[in-house]
Amino acid sequence: MMRIRYYVFCIAFYRAVVITGMVVCLLVQPSALWAQQESAAKPDRKNAAWYYNKAVGLLRYPDSRETVNRIQEVIKVGWKDKDQELEEILKNNEPAFREFQKALPLKKCDFDFGRKYEYIIQKETPAHSKIRNLCRLLLLKGRHYERGRRLKEAAETYLSALTLAGHVAQDNTVVMKMLALVIEKETYAPFKDCIESGKLRRKDYLKIHDYLADYAVKHFSGAELIMLEEESFLSSMALMVDRYIEDSFPGNGAQGKEAEKAKIVALGEEIKSQSQLFADKYYGNFARAVTSNKDEEWEVASSELNVLIQEAKPKMEDISGVIKAMVADSKAQENGSAVDKQVAHKIVLTLLSFCIPNFKGMAEGYYETLIQLDELKSLALIQATKN
Repeated sequence: MMRIRYYVFCIAFYRAVVITGMVVCLLVQPSALWAQQESAAKPDRKNAAWYYNKAVGLLRYPDSRETVNRIQEVIKVGWKDKDQELEEILKNNEPAFREFQKALPLKKCDFDFGRKYEYIIQKETPAHSKIRNLCRLLLLKGRHYERGRRLKEAAETYLSALTLAGHVAQDNTVVMKMLALVIEKETYAPFKDCIESGKLRRKDYLKIHDYLADYAVKHFSGAELIMLEEESFLSSMALMVDRYIEDSFPGNGAQGKEAEKAKIVALGEEIKSQSQLFADKYYGNFARAVTSNKDEEWEVASSELNVLIQEAKPKMEDISGVIKAMVADSKAQENGSAVDKQVAHKIVLTLLSFCIPNFKGMAEGYYETLIQLDELKSLALIQATKN
């Protein structure tokens, strides 16, 4: 009976990760958030997230795909005569903009509202799609200022979008830091046009330059993205191990089954231990690569990951392969520690091989965005010297 439960644990754990893999690895479900509910119950007017939540709650973003496409086009290339009806969208969102403005002077932005998590993987992701829509309407508003030749207001609007990005990046999840990069990237084209117009005053250009210089110093590193991914992986492994043990022996369910529980707990601890060991190795490789951004470092990280993927076979759909790994050596059944190491090794490597994303692509987007921000800073200084 003990051996059967031991095998069931491995299979159930394996299936749990397969079933919840999208949640564990991507964490991108834009749901009704606890943080928003918490903010309603406990207002914190020194927390920028309080006002951002109010702003997105008031947001009236168009549902029409055609209208959304027009908004994105205006952001990229500027306002045309045919886009006048978009002014109504801006008017309808003035209440959201007013709440948004209240967040800008604040330094703290905590979308968790002080809540602590036993497992980081349980952290609820803020409504990132709504925050992105808020940013797009801000950029649309900036383009509208440009059309009206109100270049100073346009520049201030674009700076406020970057302030939003900086606030969003305070949230320690990959999803929110990637959202910050998206906001920065989308702000680049309109802000560049505004700066290159040459129609701002010297002090305005210097203000933009100084803001961007300070922004660059405070910007999160590429390695932070990697380490947050590792943290999420380790948290998911720990959560699933602990929850399975709790569900298997609820309350006093372990009475008379102490040896059985000890066996499963030992395997769970081995899984956690090997998760830490291998995560440090593979995520560490990519953290070094993204920090140096050297081809040889990327080659090492990618090559070792490819070896891991090959070693992790069978694929996740082939659970029978995991079972075989547990029963391959009948003699090892007498030595629980040996079995634990074999099984844990197979489970950890298989799951890890599926959880590591395309860090190279992530890094390319990261560095491209930093280059664009630096370009805006340089352009502002050039324009300041002309005035």
